[in-house]
Amino acid sequence: MSPGFFTTMGIPILQGRDFDARDERIAPQGKAAFVPRVAIANRTFVERYLAGKPAIGMHVGFGRDPGTPAPIEIVGVAADAKYTSVRDEIQPQLYFPFLEGPHVGVATMYVRTTQ
Repeated sequence: MSPGFFTTMGIPILQGRDFDARDERIAPQGKAAFVPRVAIANRTFVERYLAGKPAIGMHVGFGRDPGTPAPIEIVGVAADAKYTSVRDEIQPQLYFPFLEGPHVGVATMYVRTTQ
């Protein structure tokens, strides 16, 4: 996600902040697995995985082991949104900044205009 994604899509940031220039980081050359530093969680993620605890500043990681490192800081909480179908159940989501990734294989662009 890039700065302004949530505004463009009409998804309110409920707590914390949107992504911005602070989140830009260049991936090391040749590094295949690149772990982002920050994320924005949706409300369902917070309710399901954080048991309603304050999310801002919480650290999370990927893995099943209780000792899994948790290097990703949640900097914002966004309202829930549906992506594939309005009939789908809301899924827990973590959004990562586009500016942190090493490269983009496929990208979808959204533009909001006044017309």
